[in-house]
Amino acid sequence: GRGRTVAVQMEKSADMVVALLAILASGAAYLPIDPKAPRQRVEYVLVDAKACLLISQPFYLCEHTDDICPSTTMAALAATRIAEETILHMPSADDLAYVMYTSGTTGQPKGVMVSHRNAVALMTEMQAWPICQGKQNWGWNANYVFDASVQGL
Repeated sequence: GRGRTVAVQMEKSADMVVALLAILASGAAYLPIDPKAPRQRVEYVLVDAKACLLISQPFYLCEHTDDICPSTTMAALAATRIAEETILHMPSADDLAYVMYTSGTTGQPKGVMVSHRNAVALMTEMQAWPICQGKQNWGWNANYVFDASVQGL
């Protein structure tokens, strides 16, 4: 829900897109975590972002993350009955949309918090680029841990 951050650590898939859109529809922000990230980075990011949940694929779930925040899979969530009125919230422009972490090459990774307003500004600016003019088909090539992926979502 609103004001919360939900981490997603999944390979690019339909389930990953559904997870990200469901998180946004709930009013929460998503925190993308690269499935190939070292365990130490995953743990640091989960703690630093104060993630309330980690949604992952079975082969990425580790018991150590449950000490930091609860974890689950899309299959487990799909099997859970949740009342619609408890999960759908229209976010405001200033609500957090997502948190992306820097590479951390100069020290610890830092979380960059992006509001819905700023995400829309990014997409609007990208549409003004010459390469994006006219009727274009986009491939979603960017890893979802980078801002460039937001346009594809």
